Amino acid sequence: MSGLAFHALQPQQGSAFYRGQLQVHERADTFLSLNGWTKGVVFINGFNLGRYWNIGPQKTLYVPGPLLREGANEIVIFELYGTELPEIDFVEQPDLG
Repeated sequence: MSGLAFHALQPQQGSAFYRGQLQVHERADTFLSLNGWTKGVVFINGFNLGRYWNIGPQKTLYVPGPLLREGANEIVIFELYGTELPEIDFVEQPDLG
């Protein structure tokens, strides 16, 4: 992914790659909420976490604890259609629609 052009975490129209970091103090299972995003793919530490689509039914992606590292974790999102709110949340419970 080193050759990709990443966009700053601000609203974009059209396809874009976003990259950010998550600081983890203790590894544990969690769920990634992508409210405000439309359709795309999420990678954490180079692992393809899965696809998301705002039509659902599920609104969260499962993040297994062993996938995370204590300290810095890289998150890459490929968004196909753009987002008005380029933010993500980690939540304790899944939203399965």
